[in-house]
Amino acid sequence: MRIDDYAKWLRTLVSEAVVQNYIKRCQRVEKNLDISLDLEFRKDRGASLLDQLTYTMEDWQKHRPLRCSINFRAGSDWYKGLASLKTAVNKYFEFCQVSDASRDC
Repeated sequence: MRIDDYAKWLRTLVSEAVVQNYIKRCQRVEKNLDISLDLEFRKDRGASLLDQLTYTMEDWQKHRPLRCSINFRAGSDWYKGLASLKTAVNKYFEFCQVSDASRDC
């Protein structure tokens, strides 16, 4: 993940607190899934990873297992937790698309 470039780009869109939260969430996904967001973007524009991070309200209500190995504390709301991780990762892939014309992610 190109943290510095991502942070610089994000600062044009959101507050510093949100920048730091998005970076931490992206790093958590990379660490927990042992992946590189840059490689995931190159592979399929991030589509397969975003699919893994999708957890619907119906999934939550029916207590379906997660499609990925993200670790959550006992009693955590997986639905909200995965949604926040997915939002940050999706924003990183948006950054990659914008910067892709001038430099590969």
